[in-house]
Amino acid sequence: MKQNTIFIILFVGLILFGASHIYSQERHVVTEALVTQPSMEYSRSAVFQDSLFFSMVQEQFQTPEAGEPYANFEGATEWEEVDTGKNGYFKSKKLRDGYLYFSLHSEEPRTILLNASGHSMAFINGIPRPGDVYGYGYVKIPVKLKSGRNDFLFRVSRGRMKVNWKPAGKSQYLNTEDLTAPDLLIGKESDYWAALPVINTSENYAEDLSITCHLTGSNKNITHRLKAVTPLSVRKAAFKIPPVSWDSTGMASALLELKNGGKVIDTDTIRIDVKDSTDHHDRTFISNIDRSVQYYSVSPGSYADTVSPAMYLSLHGASVQARDQAACYPAKDDGIVIAPTNRRPYGFDWEDWGRMDAMEVLGHTEDLYGTNPRKTYLTGHSMGGHGTWQIGAQYPGRFAAIAPSSGWKSFWSYTDKDRFKNASSIEKMMLRSANPSNTLGFSENYKDMGIYILHGDSDQVVPVSQSREMRDHLADFHKDFVYFEKEGAKHWWGNQCLNWPPIFYFFRQRKLEKPENKLNINFTTASPGISHKSSWLEILQQKDIYEFSNIKISAKKDFSRFEATTDNIKMLAINLSEIPVPDKAHFMIDSQKVKNVALSAKKKVYFSNDNGTWQVVEKPSLKEKYPGRYGGFKNAFTKNVVLVYGTGGSAGADKWCYRKARYDAEKFWYRGNGALDVMPDTLFLKSDSGNRNVVLYGNASQNKAWDDVLGDCPLRVKNDKISFGNQSYTGSDMGAYFAYPRKNTKEHLVGVVSATGTEGRMMSWPNHYFKAGSGYPDVFIFNAKMAGNRFEGVLKAGYFDNNWRIKKGDFSSKQQ
Repeated sequence: MKQNTIFIILFVGLILFGASHIYSQERHVVTEALVTQPSMEYSRSAVFQDSLFFSMVQEQFQTPEAGEPYANFEGATEWEEVDTGKNGYFKSKKLRDGYLYFSLHSEEPRTILLNASGHSMAFINGIPRPGDVYGYGYVKIPVKLKSGRNDFLFRVSRGRMKVNWKPAGKSQYLNTEDLTAPDLLIGKESDYWAALPVINTSENYAEDLSITCHLTGSNKNITHRLKAVTPLSVRKAAFKIPPVSWDSTGMASALLELKNGGKVIDTDTIRIDVKDSTDHHDRTFISNIDRSVQYYSVSPGSYADTVSPAMYLSLHGASVQARDQAACYPAKDDGIVIAPTNRRPYGFDWEDWGRMDAMEVLGHTEDLYGTNPRKTYLTGHSMGGHGTWQIGAQYPGRFAAIAPSSGWKSFWSYTDKDRFKNASSIEKMMLRSANPSNTLGFSENYKDMGIYILHGDSDQVVPVSQSREMRDHLADFHKDFVYFEKEGAKHWWGNQCLNWPPIFYFFRQRKLEKPENKLNINFTTASPGISHKSSWLEILQQKDIYEFSNIKISAKKDFSRFEATTDNIKMLAINLSEIPVPDKAHFMIDSQKVKNVALSAKKKVYFSNDNGTWQVVEKPSLKEKYPGRYGGFKNAFTKNVVLVYGTGGSAGADKWCYRKARYDAEKFWYRGNGALDVMPDTLFLKSDSGNRNVVLYGNASQNKAWDDVLGDCPLRVKNDKISFGNQSYTGSDMGAYFAYPRKNTKEHLVGVVSATGTEGRMMSWPNHYFKAGSGYPDVFIFNAKMAGNRFEGVLKAGYFDNNWRIKKGDFSSKQQ
C-alpha cells in the first residue's frame, strides 16, 4: 500500500448514472489502513491515559505514514500497514487497545454516511464521533468531508473493525436497522410507541419532521411530530403505531413516511409481530430519563384473573436481547416473568442507567399487572447475574428473594484489576465515587432476602470462583441461602440456566415481610441518591458523601421504642405511615436519648446529627442534598435531561460546544438507546424547560445559560481560569465536569462540561461517564497532563457538602 488514500471520483458517476442514483446506491468498502498501538489505559474511571491522544492535545501528532511514529516524542510507536481479509475486517493485535487510520480525498465538500463497526471512538478531521464497539452494524453517521484530504482515526479495543461508507443523497433518512417496537396484541385497540434513528445529513436543524405510520391492509395511520434533529447527526425518534383491533396472530407490515414540512422525503417498511397477550411478547414505554422509547419482554403467567400474581424480574446477559431472555421461561402458574433491557444488549451492566431501566420497568409492570408487592423476585444470568447481586443489594425490602446465575461480583473481581494499590488522596476520592459498584460493601443488605446461587463448575466465561467467593462471604452472616454448582456445566447450559426449577421452588417459599412486622433493619448505602430506603427506614444525608453509610435499628413490637447505631449518617427518617407507631415513642440513637419527639399527625419523623448530637428536625429543605437530588456528576444525565451548548464565545469554542453535545447525545443513543435533546443556549433560554435536568457545554464566558441555571454556584469556569471558592487555577489546558442544583428548582440538577481553552476542550473528548461503574464525584477538575500520566493531571476531585457548599465540602487536590 504505497499511499493510504482512497480517491473519490464524483463527476464520472454523476454523468453516467445521475446524482440521485449514485448517492443512494454507491457503497465504498475501506480495505487498506494503518495501525499503531500507543500506551493507553481506559479503565472504568474518569481518569485515563492515552499517549497518542496526548500527542494530539500537545499538537505533536504527525500525519500517519507506514513505518513512521505517530508523534515526535520518545516512545511513540510506528504505524504499520494492514489490509482487510475475506470477511472485510481489519484484524491486528495492535487493535487491542490501538488506533486505525485511513484518509479519503474529496474533490469538493460533501456529506457521506459512515458505517464503521468495532471501534470505541472516531476522530474525523479531529472531530469526535461515537463508535460501534460491540459491532451492531447499524451505526450510520453523517460526516461532512472537506475538499482535499480527510483524516479518519479510530480507537479500537477488541482487535478488529470494518469500515464502509456511501454518499448521502437525502437530507434526512430513516434507519430501520435499530428499531424499538412492541408486539401488537390481539383485542387491544390502542396506539403503540416505537422508535428508530433519523439521520440528518444537512448542516441545519431538522425542525419540521414527522413520521406517518400506515398499517398495511387497513385504513389506519397516525402522524407523530418529531423533536428536532441536530445538524449532521442522528436521533432515535419516537413515533406511534396506529390502533387496530387484531383478531388473529401473525405479522403486520407498516409503511413509514418521513416528512419534512409535510413533504415525504424518505420511506421504509417495518414488520411487527401480532400476538396474543397470553404468548411471550414485547411492550414499550416512555422512560423518565430522556423521554425515549424503551422495551421490555413478558412471559405471561397462566394464573387465574382473581390472583394477585408474583413478579419475577429477570435480567439478561451481555449481548442478549430481553425478548430472548423472556423466551427461556414457560408460563408460570403463579406469576409473570418480566425481562427489562438494560437499555441495550450490553447496555450498562445493570448499573447506572441499566439499573434505572430495571427499576423503571419494575414500577411500570407492577402497576400494569397488579402484582403482589410481597411476592417480587429477582434473577438473571451472567451479566444479569451480576445485576442480580447489584440491584438486590441496592434495594433491600424490594425483593423477597434473589437468584444470581453465573454472575460476577464486581467489575474489579471479574477483570482481576486492582483498585489502585497504595492510592493517593485524590485516587481514593475517585475510587470513592465508584463505591455504588462495590457489591460487597452492601452485602449485609442481603440479610432479609433469600438467595439462591447457581453456577456451572466448568464455566470459562465467568469463573465459578466468583460465586464460590460470594458463598463463603455470605456464610459468615447469612442464614437463608442455597448454593448449587452444576457439575460439568459451562457458562450456558440451556434454558435451565434461568428456568431452574429449584430456584422457583425457593422463591415460592418466601415473601417480603410486611413493614408492621419488621422490627429489625440493617441497611447500608453508598449514596442516598441511588438507594436510600429499607422498609420504613430512610437514610437522607451522609457525613462523608459516597462513603458507605450503615444503620442498625430495632423496634419494640408495639413500636413504642427504637434503638439504633449508625455509621456515616447525617440525617435519617422513619416513615410512620408504614408502621403502627403510638402517639409517644422513645428513640435511642448511638446511645443518645433523642428528646422532644412528637409523633402525632406526622407521616415521617426526621433526625439529624449535628456536631455529634442527634435531634428531631423538620423536613429538610429541598435546597439541601436529599435522595431526589443528591449529586454525582453522572446523575445530571437523568430526569428528562436537555443538553445545552454555548454560542457566546469564539468560533472555535462554539464549535466545540456543539460538537461535544452532539457527541454525547450520539453516544448515549448508542450506549443507552437514548434520545437526548440538544439545543443552543439562546433557544434554551426561550424554552419552557424548568422541569428538566440540564447539562451545559461551555464556560461562564461563553454559555449564555450559565447564570440562569447555576445562579451563585461557587465553582466558576471562564476562559483561562477556574475559580473554586477562594482558590483559583489558571491556564488554557483545564477541563471540568461538575454537578450543582438547578436554580429555582427542587429536584433538578445541572451538569457542566467545561474548559478554559483549546487544550482543555480537547481533553473532554474521551470521556467515560456513560460507561458503567466509572466513578464521577460532584466535582472533577483536570488538565492536559492527565492524558499523558493519568492522576498527574487531576487537579481537584470531591463533593460539595449537604448544603452544596465548597467550604465544608470534601475535596482532594493534586498536591495532597
